[in-house]
Amino acid sequence: MSNRAVQPYGVRVGEWTLISEHRSVFEAFEAIDRLSDRMVRTGAPSDAIQLIVVDQHGATVSRPDAQ
Repeated sequence: MSNRAVQPYGVRVGEWTLISEHRSVFEAFEAIDRLSDRMVRTGAPSDAIQLIVVDQHGATVSRPDAQ
């Protein structure tokens, strides 16, 4: 698994909590979307936490369909 959905928590690069691991970038962003949908349904604000996708080297990955 080379793509991870993570929650950053620190000041330095690489300080994050692993949420899930996925084979593709698309699967990692789908996992973030599912979690976000569930949070909104249960009353959490849409910006309650920050979630990002990182690759196998820990570099941030942009959403493929983002402009």
